[in-house]
Amino acid sequence: MIFIVAVMNIPPDPEKLKKELAASQASFAQGSKALEVKHYEEALTAFQQVAKADTKNYQEAQSKIAELSRQVAQIKLEKAIQLYEAEKYKEAQGLLEQVVELDPSIARAHLYLGLVNLDPLESNTSSYGQVNQAIESSPILTYGDLVRREESIEKNESLHKQAREYIDSMQDAIDSSAKSVTKAIELDPTYKEALGASDVLRMLEQLLEKMDQYHKKCIEIADKHQDILALEKKWKKTWDSGDFKKLDEIDPEIRQEIQEIQEELEKTKAEAASLSEEISSIQKQGQAKMKQMKIIFPNL
Repeated sequence: MIFIVAVMNIPPDPEKLKKELAASQASFAQGSKALEVKHYEEALTAFQQVAKADTKNYQEAQSKIAELSRQVAQIKLEKAIQLYEAEKYKEAQGLLEQVVELDPSIARAHLYLGLVNLDPLESNTSSYGQVNQAIESSPILTYGDLVRREESIEKNESLHKQAREYIDSMQDAIDSSAKSVTKAIELDPTYKEALGASDVLRMLEQLLEKMDQYHKKCIEIADKHQDILALEKKWKKTWDSGDFKKLDEIDPEIRQEIQEIQEELEKTKAEAASLSEEISSIQKQGQAKMKQMKIIFPNL
């Protein structure tokens, strides 16, 4: 205990403090020199190295940090917008994240961060469309041997799993974008471009919700085919066993169950078709809205 108290009361090393103070003063001088030649980012980094113990320079350094943060943020923002317009979205995103960290009060930075966060949406939408085409071009077999039908159902389920992954990725992109665009509107409630982007995002949300419902209906259809297949396999297993007395007992029940499932299947297919029409309608509305937005943001 005495040892611990003694260690805690050891006075700071004067030589170490002297070196730290000298380094802090050198950073302040470096920052001042960089500021003179308008190397703002270099100056900002140097002033950030000024230690609190450097009482002569610390307060002035803090004042310059606040001013330079705004200047550097504006410079980075202009570069980020240029990258966005050049469709270099990943690079633009990195810079915009730096901008909002340097100066969280810039509504324009939050808006553009929202726009670049939508970048994965286009590729995932395209991939989702391709998966849906694959589903439509390889429907579940209604007749044929059980092995081929089972393979058909497994392939269908695999495609639906891929579709689910794309829907989730699209939802992540929209959520990230909405968060940034909402922040831009909070900072400037009259920001016309941000309000327009928010309208587009709401339509995308609506579209994705319908796509999600459609996808779930398609899974229901696949599940019902699986249920029918299971009943037919049960019937065949009994037939193969040679127990025809039992087959006579279960045959009416199986036929009744299959008929009920097929009726549900037709109803679910009709619901899926209705959702597909709704999706097409929302897409048309979205395309019109996007045309309006392209006037403001040519690369949206």
